[in-house]
Amino acid sequence: MKKLACAFVVCLCLVSVDCWAELTYKELQHIYETSEKGNANVMDNYLLGLYEGINASNLAYYMQTKQSLYCKPSNFDLNVNNIRAIIKDSHESYDTEGEIPVSYLLFVGLKQTFPCF
Repeated sequence: MKKLACAFVVCLCLVSVDCWAELTYKELQHIYETSEKGNANVMDNYLLGLYEGINASNLAYYMQTKQSLYCKPSNFDLNVNNIRAIIKDSHESYDTEGEIPVSYLLFVGLKQTFPCF
């Protein structure tokens, strides 16, 4: 009986949590434009998480190949406003329809903003 109750609680938690697998630029903008402050904070954390994942990939790639995917200056810390600006610039350059995933736009934007010479 305890296992059944535990399974029920886990399923209830999974159903009640908002999650996004792959947001497009259009969806991201819609959420920011129509959400309350609390949801905007969730989206800010989502974008910071995307950046941290891409940053970890950049480090892992460097450790394996001694080359970086992008070369952000070490003394420049990105905040959520910088990340949103990079995504917006990438969207304007590559994604006029707003259908490309935000993660791709951020990755391409980081490569474009911080190229390695």
